[in-house]
Amino acid sequence: MNLSPKLSIITINYGGSAHIKKLWQSIQTHAAHLDYEFIVVDNDSPLNDAETLENLFTGTPVHLIRLENNLGFGGGYGEGIKFAQGEYLAIINPDIELTSTSLDPLLETLESETRASLVAPKLINPDGSVQQNARHFPTPWVMFGRRLASRFNWSYDSEKKWYQSQSPQAVDWVQGSFMCLKKDTFTNLLNGFDSRFFLFLEDTDLCRRLWKHNLRVLLVPSAIAIHGQHRLSGGNLWEAWRKKTFWIHLSSALKYFWKYKNEKLPNVK
Repeated sequence: MNLSPKLSIITINYGGSAHIKKLWQSIQTHAAHLDYEFIVVDNDSPLNDAETLENLFTGTPVHLIRLENNLGFGGGYGEGIKFAQGEYLAIINPDIELTSTSLDPLLETLESETRASLVAPKLINPDGSVQQNARHFPTPWVMFGRRLASRFNWSYDSEKKWYQSQSPQAVDWVQGSFMCLKKDTFTNLLNGFDSRFFLFLEDTDLCRRLWKHNLRVLLVPSAIAIHGQHRLSGGNLWEAWRKKTFWIHLSSALKYFWKYKNEKLPNVK
């Protein structure tokens, strides 16, 4: 008898227990019909935030993993995925709230679409406006232009079209805020996130490696989730350089472009 859940929902925490609480409430409301497990990885949070989570999840089936060091985005999720028993993984950041259409369209797409390997929902702001969580693969010039101002985002118009359909759209890469894929694909084919990326670009790299295997990354606009508007690396160039996360982002970008310096972009279709 197979007692493993179909879906493992995983999130990581770093001082954001209030967000985790809202995410957990939305999971209980909108995933109750699914066979799932919920795994929370605490990335060595400051200010006793892990104890807050322990109190929150006492008497619940939630699996809380406490790390002794902050392993970053990929490292933290990697530890949670080692524990996961589900056939499918839902990697969801703590500032996400599920809706009634968040998970089912994603799982259905993974099961029905040829070559579908990783899928993501359309993310909306709390006010209902659409976020841009799917993008073309970055170039140094495009990343620099986006930092200057949104009008220098040369690929924005073509990316915007992805959200205007209800059918799954092949996209270059999606933000790691919310993505679903098979555990076997993540662990055995890709060997997880690339450990050289502590924070930022690990999602871009993961999607690029999937396309190199001739597997598709899809935005599923019929799947919708709510995402908080605050971004760690947000702001234009003049605002961002004062933030520690800006320099982490820059370091990851340099590593990413160095990794792929001699490779052509994969064929996305």
